[in-house]
Amino acid sequence: MKALMIASISHDVGHPGLNESYLKKVQCTLTRMYDDPVIEQHHVQTCFLILQDIRCNIFCDLGSDDYKEVLDVIKMTIESTNLQKYKLQCERMRHIVETGVDFRKKHVRNSLKALMMMACDLCSGWKRWDEHKNVVWSLYKEIFNQGDKEVSFGIITPEHMLRANAENIPKYQR
Repeated sequence: MKALMIASISHDVGHPGLNESYLKKVQCTLTRMYDDPVIEQHHVQTCFLILQDIRCNIFCDLGSDDYKEVLDVIKMTIESTNLQKYKLQCERMRHIVETGVDFRKKHVRNSLKALMMMACDLCSGWKRWDEHKNVVWSLYKEIFNQGDKEVSFGIITPEHMLRANAENIPKYQR
């Protein structure tokens, strides 16, 4: 349970506010440091660096096998927040439900953890309106900032990322 809590707190730690496509286009250092998914790998490694500090490591009392298992759960669940994996995760869970849920199987437990983590990552729509609105506008600020950067570098930019198109946001959500 602690591993899931730490993963949920850390799943966006050190996020650059830019998407992976942009980071690759401008050859950001992170893309040379990590394999795909670059941003999620960065979150995992930043979390692990924080946990190396004895003042922050709430797992320091565990034996080496249990500690490795905790780190594996943190890594797997943070990586599961990659939106490119969302459809695959839903398909896996659908298959598990259709064939019979057996929580004794590790892949079933991991699939459930991954889907729960994705749901938590995307749950701003379930917040009170004022909180939801703030989250969404924060995300759009990031999107528009990236759009501004892409335009300044001469990178072809999707319309929904252009600040000038802010009034058309609902049109892009179809």
